[in-house]
Amino acid sequence: MESRPRAPDPLPPAATVVIAGLGLLGGSLGLCLRRAGGVRVLGWARRPDAIREALALGAVDDGDTDADRLLAAADLTVICIPVQSTVEFAVAHADAWRPGTVVTDVGSLKRPMLESIRPVLRARGVAFVGSHPMAGSEQSGLAHADAELYRNAVVFVTPAADDGAAAVGEVESLWRRVGGLPNRMEAAAHDALVARTSHVLHLVAAAAVRVGSRDPQAAYGAAGGFRDVTRIAGASPGMWRQIFAMNRDEVLAALGEFRGELDRLEACLRAGDWAALEERLNQSRQAREHWFRQWQDVRKERP
Repeated sequence: MESRPRAPDPLPPAATVVIAGLGLLGGSLGLCLRRAGGVRVLGWARRPDAIREALALGAVDDGDTDADRLLAAADLTVICIPVQSTVEFAVAHADAWRPGTVVTDVGSLKRPMLESIRPVLRARGVAFVGSHPMAGSEQSGLAHADAELYRNAVVFVTPAADDGAAAVGEVESLWRRVGGLPNRMEAAAHDALVARTSHVLHLVAAAAVRVGSRDPQAAYGAAGGFRDVTRIAGASPGMWRQIFAMNRDEVLAALGEFRGELDRLEACLRAGDWAALEERLNQSRQAREHWFRQWQDVRKERP
């Protein structure tokens, strides 16, 4: 992973940013951008009532259900819908963007975006630079939008080797504008990383809640640990189905690594090797403490 380089130029004054998708991530981005000022924010959603809600919330300056009309006015577009839907949206509306404009997304997978979207847009003179903010919630929908969602959140930016510096800088500038911390990373390396730090954990949480909730007394016998471990199992199943389908190989590899760790713990239990079990738990505690110190350092408040 590279250190966070400074963007060569900020977004131009009075730039028009189109947010395609006004759920938690898109709505939060609109709130952040409008609070920061200096850009016009337009929002696309499939349902007119979602546009009205976004206007009432102050997440957009204007909006429409006609994507082509909005995209034609965009200087920068951020697609904030599930990963497979992002690919379909970009390809379906590829002719709407003006040459020279920039498109990015917020999806937790980057290689499929790079391979599916970039060639289509590049042929039309439109730059696609993928991004993935490490921010979100098990909650979904515009009602949960938060103007602080991206503050001090790491945002992976995954350009191809020959992407222009101006387009990459514009995407990084967008995320800095809302308080994010851009980090450049190669798309395949990103997908391998998040399979282990995010995607496989959703499967673990799903399994944990199924095992723990079987007992009729679970509401009495499960406390903060069960609540915290299973929290992400409350996220959208449809969204996660798309993620698993598009990152299957890396998730399977991560599951194999996870299963190996469980097998080693089980072996200690079966053998009654309590010293070895304690040592493995101690190693895990130390690794977690080291990770958490790094996590805090990366996200220290920036001026």
